[in-house]
Amino acid sequence: RAARGAGRGAFGEGGDALPVIGRRGRAVVAVAAVGRGRVVLVADASPLQNRHLATADNAALGLALAGGPDRPVAFLESVHGFGEATGIEAIPLRWWLAIGGLALAGLLFMVARGRRLGPAEERVRRLPPPRSAYVSAVAGAIARTKRRAEAVAPVQAAVRSSLERRTGVSRDASEERLRRAAERVGLSETELRSVQGRVDTDEEVMAVGRALARLNGAGR
Repeated sequence: RAARGAGRGAFGEGGDALPVIGRRGRAVVAVAAVGRGRVVLVADASPLQNRHLATADNAALGLALAGGPDRPVAFLESVHGFGEATGIEAIPLRWWLAIGGLALAGLLFMVARGRRLGPAEERVRRLPPPRSAYVSAVAGAIARTKRRAEAVAPVQAAVRSSLERRTGVSRDASEERLRRAAERVGLSETELRSVQGRVDTDEEVMAVGRALARLNGAGR
């Protein structure tokens, strides 16, 4: 008879036990007399595993160890770890630890992906309102006050100061010198009059604004 398995276990010294199956000069299965009975010693249990039963005489060895059909067989449950628990209670602790670790890893993965993706992006990026909307809003506020002269006075002062700085003509210069200086920087007579006099109409307000825009553009 021959038995082959995946293990390499063997008895170095069997004592009074009688070697039955050996490997390379060493006993793998031995029989020893104990009292009125006998004990079969197996150094390598892999030949009795399901995956090796069809190899060599492993199946015959298992049947011989079990004995006849009327012979009771007892299993030492503490060796292989199986008990009386069933269902979920039968799951080993190490399995629970592995399941918990996988669940924690999945949760961390979802949190990481959620932070990375963030909220859904809009199809069109929202831009700040155009400057013309701001200008229109300010103009509407000024128009509702019905105090155009006071509202435009700082702009008129800025235009006169810029005109004096760019042309070298003082504010108390003659009307002819002011007109020539205004022509050099591109201001029209209407724009010059709107800067020098009182502003009462929307057209005059627009003229003051154009004058300031021309001077600012000329200085760039």
